[in-house]
Amino acid sequence: MLGFSGMSGPATIGQRGLREISCVLVLFLASSGTVQQYLGLAGVGGYLVGLAIAVPVALRVVLPWFSARVSERRALQLAIATLVILVVALAIVYPHANVHTPGVGSDRDDAANLGTRHLFHLQYPYSTPTYLGNMVSQLPGAFILDAPFVALGSSAYQNVLWLAVLFMLLRWSARDSRKALFALWLVLALSPAFLREYLNGGDVIANTVAVLAFMLALINLPRTGRWGRAAPILAAVFLGLALAWRPNLWYWLPLATAALVRRYGWRSAIGYTALAAGVCAAVILPFYLPHRHDFGPALTAGKVKRYDDVLPQSSLVVLGATALLVLALTRRELRRARTFFADCALVQVFLLGFVVLLASVQAGKPDFSSLVLAYGVFFLVPAAFALVQPGTRGGENG
Repeated sequence: MLGFSGMSGPATIGQRGLREISCVLVLFLASSGTVQQYLGLAGVGGYLVGLAIAVPVALRVVLPWFSARVSERRALQLAIATLVILVVALAIVYPHANVHTPGVGSDRDDAANLGTRHLFHLQYPYSTPTYLGNMVSQLPGAFILDAPFVALGSSAYQNVLWLAVLFMLLRWSARDSRKALFALWLVLALSPAFLREYLNGGDVIANTVAVLAFMLALINLPRTGRWGRAAPILAAVFLGLALAWRPNLWYWLPLATAALVRRYGWRSAIGYTALAAGVCAAVILPFYLPHRHDFGPALTAGKVKRYDDVLPQSSLVVLGATALLVLALTRRELRRARTFFADCALVQVFLLGFVVLLASVQAGKPDFSSLVLAYGVFFLVPAAFALVQPGTRGGENG
């Protein structure tokens, strides 16, 4: 889907142009809701024009210059410096954003903190709304993975860990710290939604990186040696916890299964997939079954029904169409592979793009407001992996 031109062999002018256009569109869709919120549709148009200029310059001029003049060691030093700057920025900005005032910051971190603290006291995590009156929307797995950070003060602090994990995974996938760092810089510089989510303490970045990290661990961890049998089992368990965070990322599980089939065969793939799915269900069902009518994530997921006047049974159509796309992509993954990251991004682009289309039809004009909550991060993160790896080896080599 995306790739750095000239970093892994020659690319034709057409291929380079297609990659640049893909990069522009992914970055645009990811942050269009945030831009519209502050600058209106005129600002959205200006943002698209700016990306159309900045992305080719970054990939054709800045990246070759950076790669030629920065060593691997220096790139690692710059990555550490970047993380330190981000930590300082979070320490400065987050307290001002986390003031529980409508219109300032986000209540997503508040929802995670509420749910986790209720769980600490063995209480139902969805019993208290956020300060904005919204239901807690995360699934219970989020509270388990959030717990160490909430114990330290806030779930917002997990973003530091998962950004560091994101860089390490990008570096591992690209085999090049310069490419990994440049991809991270590109996202931070050109996606205001991503940066806003980080500074507001939201958990969409953490959720997306965690699911991808545990999928990659499950697919790529060695099966030999002292930890050879335990490591993939642990990866599958933690993947199940991460999937029990938000349901839209369940669509990635068949793609990961296809990658496991290619590498280890059907028996292992089905076993590890069943373990991850079983852990996910075991975490969710004890909270859902006794509280079907006030289970926060189910009520939040039903918001797609607001577009029933545009498309009857809109939620079923959107979810069903996405499922068909996943089926087609999974079959392709089984046959010829090498598209794992791009397919993960494409699934989320299709799902959220469908919602944007319905919202625009309902409003009678372009409307990206459904993406204002940084949902574009769900496809921006896997697209960053595709960005550093033109061949997108995914389940086979990273």
